[in-house]
Amino acid sequence: MSISSRNLGGGHILCVADTFDDILRQLSTEYFASVYCSVTSVLDELNIAPKLEIGWMHPGYACTAEDSDIPSLSEPAGLFGWVSQSTNLNVSGARRSTIATLCRKQQPKIQWATCSGRLFRFNKTSASNWDQIHDRFVDYAVFEPSDWCGPICIPDRKPPSEVWRQLVFAAAIDDSKLEQAAWTAAREIYTPTALRLLARGVENTRQCINW
Repeated sequence: MSISSRNLGGGHILCVADTFDDILRQLSTEYFASVYCSVTSVLDELNIAPKLEIGWMHPGYACTAEDSDIPSLSEPAGLFGWVSQSTNLNVSGARRSTIATLCRKQQPKIQWATCSGRLFRFNKTSASNWDQIHDRFVDYAVFEPSDWCGPICIPDRKPPSEVWRQLVFAAAIDDSKLEQAAWTAAREIYTPTALRLLARGVENTRQCINW
């Protein structure tokens, strides 16, 4: 699977920073509208108005403030959000710490990161069209099959606590009974869109051969 995006080179991102499990519990167009409110709140506090586009940053090139934390970085859909090449976001030292602090205060959580290369913008996606952003997130969350392979999602190969990881674990060890139980639990806590996303992710897991 591929997604339609263009490499911008270097730049910045204000990205979704909830865990993947938390995102799946809220995944909807309304969720991304609320994330955008978090983004604009931080920019208003900083008194800057950079041009924003929807995109993603390769985690191997990302640099964050020392006291920041992106729990979704190693999960599907890590570093997805609002990207910019504006020099207004060229910050260092205390300024980085200020951005990290402002981001942590938001709900939903967001995080700032920068990179010298491998910043991507989704083609034909408005920065404030919630339906488009919602659809791009779903595509992005499943476009890299290796993100769904067992050793990455469940490093210690023990039954995990998060339901989405339980699905990955069950698919990876080909345990139909465990997978059925995980789907039953998933339907109780995740949104309809999240369930469709997980179905595609589980298929990616089945295709991974390095368990």
